[in-house]
Amino acid sequence: MSARQSNGRGGVRKGAGRKPMTGETRRNRVVAFLSDREYRALKDFARKHDLPIGTAAYKLLARALGRRK
Repeated sequence: MSARQSNGRGGVRKGAGRKPMTGETRRNRVVAFLSDREYRALKDFARKHDLPIGTAAYKLLARALGRRK
């Protein structure tokens, strides 16, 4: 038995862990504070497009930054 398995919680398993990323990855965390009105608008956008709020925020921000070119 290896040292990683001695605590009874299993060990390294085939296919375990984060999958390798391909292409352009999102890896920089940004925090923003929204007013109640802005947050409601973001939630409405997310609901309308059936997206999690974080993904909706990313899509809106990426779209806005793409227009700057």
